[in-house]
Amino acid sequence: MGPIQTRRLLLRPFRMDDLQDVLEYQSRPDVVRFLPWPVRDASMVEEALSKAIGQTTLNQRDDDLSLAVTDRDQGQLVGQVNAMYLSEKNQRGEIGYVVNPRFCGRGLGVEASRALVSAMIDTGQFRRVIARCDGRNSAPRALLARLGFREEAHFIEDDFFKGEWISTLIFATLRDEWRILDELTA
Repeated sequence: MGPIQTRRLLLRPFRMDDLQDVLEYQSRPDVVRFLPWPVRDASMVEEALSKAIGQTTLNQRDDDLSLAVTDRDQGQLVGQVNAMYLSEKNQRGEIGYVVNPRFCGRGLGVEASRALVSAMIDTGQFRRVIARCDGRNSAPRALLARLGFREEAHFIEDDFFKGEWISTLIFATLRDEWRILDELTA
């Protein structure tokens, strides 16, 4: 999956010179509170970037792809989107996103996530795309509702995460639903 352009954004592969921009948000406790990694220092971000740089495709189960989300006009890195290939047989993928708090409130997470889901659907490999979030975190719930994802499950205290029991919400869209939504929002 190559670079993806939207009206305001460019989703592109990470580069090692993104380290300081990524460190800015991945080192913040308020940002990583609901994410599956701890607060990261520079060496941890460098390790994560090395891994992300080496993962450039979504061809088979367990492939992960992380793309830098940048402002098209100024080139500023504003966050990241992630795609995971969950099942070839069931044609299922998953998305995730992180936006640096400096850039929140502008709809960038919605725009980047919409572009990523469309790109995944357009490959023909994904019939179903899901997103998971911590039930305490209202931001992804709102974003996924704006995308048109359907809330399908609310698992009560199903995961012991960072020292406490959390509830997980599962959202999803199907290829045919997405194409209709995509046409309506184009």
